[in-house]
Amino acid sequence: MTLVRSIRRLPEHHSDIVSFAKRRSPVSHPAVMFRKSAVLAVGGYPSVFPEDYGLWSVMIVRGYEFANIQEVLLLMRTGEDFITRRGINFLKGELKLLAFQRKIGFLTNSDYVMNYIIRCAVRLPPDSVKKALYKLAR
Repeated sequence: MTLVRSIRRLPEHHSDIVSFAKRRSPVSHPAVMFRKSAVLAVGGYPSVFPEDYGLWSVMIVRGYEFANIQEVLLLMRTGEDFITRRGINFLKGELKLLAFQRKIGFLTNSDYVMNYIIRCAVRLPPDSVKKALYKLAR
């Protein structure tokens, strides 16, 4: 029997996904399906980490439509290292991603500043605080 501790709920429709994407990755990468031709048309995954979120941003800017299925398609196990890995090095990648998103016109300057502050507030505290913040965000 599988113990489900949380379910990541994501917006279903494109307009809601675009709004959500201004703050967090709008799809769950391990369960995503896309047309290879569409990804190749935008140049593939960008050289920025996290690259999947960068790709979704480019595709949205280029006018591709997104949708999320509301049915749970993936059960994913995470351990204690999930929180530990989301520290200063993860933050450095996210800040580069934010700069990339601003450069391609996905984020406005105010979106960029707000995300910068939020990312630092979530990534820099001790792991116990990060755990609580992740529970709130789900």
